[in-house]
Order: sequence, then C-alpha cells, then structure tokens
Amino acid sequence: MAPYNVIIFDLGDVLFTWSQHTDTKVSPKVMRKIITMPAWFEYEKGLLTRDACYGQVGNELGLPASEIANAFEQARDSLREDRKMTAFISQLKARKPNLLVYAMSNISREDYDFLRTVEADWSVFDRVFPSGYAGMRKPDVEFFKHVLSEISAKAEETRHRLETRYGGFWA
Repeated sequence: MAPYNVIIFDLGDVLFTWSQHTDTKVSPKVMRKIITMPAWFEYEKGLLTRDACYGQVGNELGLPASEIANAFEQARDSLREDRKMTAFISQLKARKPNLLVYAMSNISREDYDFLRTVEADWSVFDRVFPSGYAGMRKPDVEFFKHVLSEISAKAEETRHRLETRYGGFWA
C-alpha cells in the first residue's frame, strides 16, 4: 500500500452517533427506509428542502409529513460526539503532523447546519464536505473527485474510512 497523507472520514456513525428510536409512529425500520429513498437522496444533495422531502416521503409511505419531521427532530436531538473517535483522530494527527484529515458526508444543508451546533471537537478536521453543499452524494464518483480536487490530493494518497462503527472498511 502506498503511503498516504490524507484521510477522509464520514460523520455519521464515525464522529457522531445517533438513535433511530423515537416516540413517534415512525419505527427505526421506517427511519432506515426513509434514508434510502430517492427523495432523501435529493434532500442530501441540496436539491429538495426538508419540508419537500418529508412531504414526498410521507406521500410514498402514507405518513403525515409532520410525523416524519417529529421523528427526525428526535433523532437529531440524540446526536452525540463519539469522543473516542475524535481522540483517535487527534492522536493520528499528533503522530503524523503533515496528515490532513477531512470529513465527507451525505447530509443535507439543514441537517449539517444543525450538526455544527452540536458540541463536538470539529478542530480534528481540516475541512468538512457536506453533500448538501456540494450538490452530490456518496457513492457518486463525482463527489469523490470534487473533494479530491478541492483538497488537491491524489486518490492513491488518500484513505477513506466508511462505516467505522459497524466494522467498516478503508476504500
């Protein structure tokens, strides 16, 4: 493996953990389904507003948009920094001072703006790339190319950590 000087992490289930369990009629199974629907992907790209997304998803699932909004508000309220992960990233940077660490995440503008208000050590990242501001989302190759271009990095010098909490892999 070639040496690398850039690592790109995801935010969800890496820097932040959250719960899909809510006190609404929207079950965790339905929450997982929602975040895999085309309207959700458009929302994450910044092409749909939150209200439009919830409306479209609600129509498809036969749920009131207000119920979906309430479920996701509760999920957002459950967000917590994974302090072990931020400590790990800080240790990496301390051991390798020239290491650049970025975050690249599928997240809407609205949700990213909210996430930035959650107490966390954002200083571990040299820059964050939310899909809602880029107009693209993973796994679209163009999003990866966009980030590499923005940070002036070569793919072979970059590691991307996916799904850390669930075993994950380096890409």
